[in-house]
Amino acid sequence: MTPHFSRWLYYAANKLGGRDVERELAALRQSESLTAAQLVELQWQRLQAVLHCAYEHAPFYRQRFAALGLVPADIKTPADMGKIPITEKGDLRAHYPTLINPTYRERVYQYGSSGSTGEPVLLRQATTALTAYSAAKLRGHTWHGLQAGTPEGKIWGIPLTGQARLTVPLRNCALNRVQLSAFHATERSMLRGFARMQRRGVQYLYGYSSSIYDFSRLLAAAGVDPGALSPRVIITTSDMLLEDQKNFLESYWGCPAVKEYGAGETGIIAFECEQRNLHITQENVFIEVVDGDGTLLSGTSRGEVIVTPLRNLAMPLLRYRLHDVAELADGACSCGRHLQLLANIHGRDSDIIYTPDGRHLHSEVFNHINRRLMDQGQEIRYFQLVQHSLDSFQLLVVPGDRGQTNLFAQGICELLGDVECKVEVVAAIPPTASGKIRYVVSHLSADERSSQWSATNNR
Repeated sequence: MTPHFSRWLYYAANKLGGRDVERELAALRQSESLTAAQLVELQWQRLQAVLHCAYEHAPFYRQRFAALGLVPADIKTPADMGKIPITEKGDLRAHYPTLINPTYRERVYQYGSSGSTGEPVLLRQATTALTAYSAAKLRGHTWHGLQAGTPEGKIWGIPLTGQARLTVPLRNCALNRVQLSAFHATERSMLRGFARMQRRGVQYLYGYSSSIYDFSRLLAAAGVDPGALSPRVIITTSDMLLEDQKNFLESYWGCPAVKEYGAGETGIIAFECEQRNLHITQENVFIEVVDGDGTLLSGTSRGEVIVTPLRNLAMPLLRYRLHDVAELADGACSCGRHLQLLANIHGRDSDIIYTPDGRHLHSEVFNHINRRLMDQGQEIRYFQLVQHSLDSFQLLVVPGDRGQTNLFAQGICELLGDVECKVEVVAAIPPTASGKIRYVVSHLSADERSSQWSATNNR
């Protein structure tokens, strides 16, 4: 399929679903040329709309405001947002019905998400919000010469079961995409995937940071010439791209490795431009950086990222804690865009699990198992899989409200295969220093990981 036809098909299909992504992208391309003051004013207008929506239509926030004697008119400047308590992921779990705007009449989508902390929540997103999120992603791509329909190599999670698994190949074909599964990566599947990327003329790679890195290391160990593909850019997302990983990717592929930063609850928060600076999507989100007590930090101090999405009036969220740590950056970018800058994101350090049979499993696969249980009316609250050696694992599970853990544990153990997996039901899992509860903790050494690349290469 030609890129031009694929691009037309993408926009047409979205428009049929009520999402005019092309028009929203054009609006974002226009707003990125605004002055810094104009962007702040646009952001403030949308923030005011979300504040009023939350106060007037979401019982959770109406009660929270009333308890503090607050009304939206009390929020006169961005600094006043600190008067509003931070919304935690646990609030979404405990108060989901009262966070919904019952007066919203446009099309909405409901789905489960747990981000990178391993704590599942339900979300309700307005179609307009999802349109804005898609457009923000595409805008970031245009900064690197890419458009909808540009041949893409994607390393991502493929649903394990259900209708979604059947529709993924059709969707990939329509989008001019070669998708490799981050959930069942083996040397054989990765090498076959690389060959398919060559045949389709893939021009960029996109996917989980750790999975793209793992894919690239496997290719390098197999002696694959990256010049046979020569992508324009590598776009990494979801988990952290460490500096040494970034250096390896850029050295191996001979092109920039850039970051996309976002969350299921908020959409794209920031995207790295061609000058290697992370620009905040000010049109769609309002960002604060706070200390451990929730106090707003000024300047370039490091602190927790607090996000208020600006486009979802179906389920407004005010000051939502992501459990990520970052810094706001001063100054202007030489790319000429005046969007605010974000620097030094810490956290999102999902790991790859290695199995004795040569599979490399991205940690997001375990979240998919939990989502499947959520669809069945079951769930666990937290989990963590600890890899002690190639064939020795420990699974910590915190039960959900229903107290059931056996189906989740069974799914994990079946996925891992012929290994020792000790399951422990616990009351709590200690968070990392950044406040996250990691899906995966791997105790494999760098040498053991390297031996896995070599072992799979020799199979």
